[in-house]
This record gives sequence, structure tokens and C-alpha cells, in this order.
Amino acid sequence: MPEWIFNNVKKVSVQQVGQKAANLAFLQTTGFSVPLSAFITVKALQSFLRHNGLEQKLSMLIEKAYSAKDVLNELADLRENILQQDLPPAFRKQLQELLQKWQQKGVQTLAVRSSAVQEDLKTHSFAGQYASVLHVPLQIEALERAIKQVWASLYSEAVWNYSLHHQLPLPKNEMGVILQAMVDAKFAGVAFTRNPINGDAGEIVIEFVQGLGDKLVNGSAEAKQIYIRKNQTANQTMAQTETLPQLTALVNELLRLEKLVGQAVDVEWAFADGHYYFLQYRPISVYQKEIIWTRENVGEVIPDVVTPFSWSILEPLTNKAYHYFLKKVGIKVTHKQLFTLYRGKAYFNQNAFRQILSSFYLSHYVVPGRGKIKNFYFSLRFFYLLFRLLIISKWMPVRAHQLLKKHQTKLKPESAIAINSKNSLNVLKSSLKMFQELMNVH
Repeated sequence: MPEWIFNNVKKVSVQQVGQKAANLAFLQTTGFSVPLSAFITVKALQSFLRHNGLEQKLSMLIEKAYSAKDVLNELADLRENILQQDLPPAFRKQLQELLQKWQQKGVQTLAVRSSAVQEDLKTHSFAGQYASVLHVPLQIEALERAIKQVWASLYSEAVWNYSLHHQLPLPKNEMGVILQAMVDAKFAGVAFTRNPINGDAGEIVIEFVQGLGDKLVNGSAEAKQIYIRKNQTANQTMAQTETLPQLTALVNELLRLEKLVGQAVDVEWAFADGHYYFLQYRPISVYQKEIIWTRENVGEVIPDVVTPFSWSILEPLTNKAYHYFLKKVGIKVTHKQLFTLYRGKAYFNQNAFRQILSSFYLSHYVVPGRGKIKNFYFSLRFFYLLFRLLIISKWMPVRAHQLLKKHQTKLKPESAIAINSKNSLNVLKSSLKMFQELMNVH
């Protein structure tokens, strides 16, 4: 019988169980405290797809996606098929045997987490794009449902768009699953052995909430933050023990893991039963030193977690309007995005904003010590920029009026009747198009 579940193994490969599970196995073998865990192999998903006749459909979808064809509806159908189909009987039997063993050990509920082969890479993390299911009872039906939810997330629109955008291979059937006993956490959170915002390698950042860490991920509780300099950990951790118990122990374990891995790490942890458990870790993705992301200003306008649906509307309105403005004014900047999401919250590209502002200062064009002719040439570019900005400022009110008049006939109050008609989609598209055009003008 094929072995689809690895339990209490000392070493596994990424190809066997996926990146996240391989990382977790590394934590186990190097002496870190990890909750009771088991790994469902990559071959289990492959067997499931083959058992239910879904392999050919998936291959056709991948081929169509590479041909730049729209496959979103078919992806949704594939996810639905995965949720509706049954597990192979032999695999289901192995799950039942594992549940019986864990019930005897007193395990109450499980966390079921993704572990794709392409997940948590050093350059592309796919952070937050795959599913995790928490508080799964030790019942075969509930566990089967959770496993299929995690598998289905491999074929989500977000994952496929991310893969195509970063020119990565589209996911086929390479995903393991982590089964992990839930711990009754008094505190839980994430820790970074390098500041994720400014890239400071000498600073540890710890974010935490009381209770389970899912409140931190979904934004239902406001996280507390601790900043610790690595060269001053002894004094600082002692001073901050009122916020987290045994903070020195957590910091020491973080630094030990960073040394073993050979680079900065992002760790999800929980404090229970008087000590810290490491639930998962990933190497921090390659840091682009020229970018500083901040919550200043944008944190006041968008203080809460942004849902994927809201961001699908906000992102093109903001970043595309930003590029539209630069194009009209004639400013060239190296940064592609002015806004981005990090752990569900909107952040502002401070470097890009500073670069734009510097374009409106004469000192940016006239450099002491450079030839007079060159300085004169670059100063002309500055005055040309101001001229274009003046023209645009005069043109904006006229253009806004034209846009409103253009869309007025399509968006009259009586057209609300169309919400229940075949024209409802066209009305929605017209509304979004008008907002995009007005945002560009704004």
C-alpha cells in the first residue's frame, strides 16, 4: 500500500511533502518545540486527481492558461469538483488510523495547512494565497473536507495570477498537506529576524495577540509589536517581559533558527503550556533595499484589513492612476507600485513618493560641479515639467465634467432597474470604468 502520510519522520524532502512541511520537519529534527504533526504527501493529491479523473482536465487548463486564454470559470469548476469528489479508499483508511492514534494521545482539534512545492520559496513566498483550515475536529468527514479545501486552493485565481505574473510554472499537482495538533495558545503571533518594512537586519520584530494567531491574520484583533535590537537583546527582553512571558527564550530560539538556516526567517509561533511552539517558518523573501513600505497616511484612510474583493477594485484604481499621472506629467520613476498589501493591510511606497516629489525641485536637475550646458539642459526639463503640470491642472476640471456627462446616460437613477436584467453587468462595467477614469483625473 502506498504511504500517503508521513508521521514522526526525521527527514523528508520538498518533493515528497512540499516546502512548508519540509521546513517543519527541519524544525523537529533540530530540536525546536513543534506541535504534534503529520504530513500528507504530494502523491496523495496526485492519486486523488487520478482516482477522480481530473488529471486530463487540469492539463487542458494549464495549456489554455499559457495560451493567455480565460480559464477562471473552468478553474472554479475544478475547485468545486475537488470539493465534491471522494478520497481514494486506501488513503481514507490511513487517515482514520492516524485519527485514532491522535485521539488516544488526547488531541482535540487540528490545523490543516497547505504545503505546496512552490510555497515559501526564498524569492516567492505565495504568502497568504493557499488555504489553511483551523479547529478541525478529529472526525474523518471533517478532516476529509478540510484536506480538499486546502488542495482546491492550489487552483485559485490568486495563485494562478501570481504564478503567471512572476513567470513561475503554473501549479499542477504538487502540494502536500500538514496536519498539526492545535495548541491552546495563551499568546500567538509572528516574528521576523529582520525588519520586514525597512530591511534592518539588526532588528527583530515580533507581532502578537492574546489567544490564537488567527485573530492576527484576519485582523479581528489589533496586534501588539515589540522591536528588539539583536546586539542589545539581554537588556531589551528583560525590559519587555510584561508584554510577553519568557521573551528572552523566544528571541534566543529565533536567533538560533536564523543561524541554522543561514538567513533571516519569518516564524509563526504560539505560547502554550509555559513554552513557545514554532508552528511554521519561512525564509524572508529577497529584500529590495530601495523600497520602504509604510502605513503612514494610508493607515488613516484604510485602517482595517482589506478583503481580496476590495483590493481587486482598489489596486487598479490607485496604482494605475499613479502611472497615468506620471505619464501625463512626464516623470520617470523606477517603482512600479505606489500601494501594496502586506498581511491584508494596505502599505504606501515611501520611496516612490519621495522620488516623485524630488522631480519638482530644481536642485534635482541642477547639480553643482556639472557642466553649465548640461545643467541648463536639465533645468529646461524641470520647467517643462512645471508647464505640463500647469496645463493638466487647467484641464482636469474640464475633463472630469466631460467624463461625468459621458457616463451620465448609462448611470441614470432609472437604470437601477437593470440590476436584475441582462444589462446589469454592462452597468457595473461602466461604473468601474467611470471610477477608473475619474481616479486618473484626480
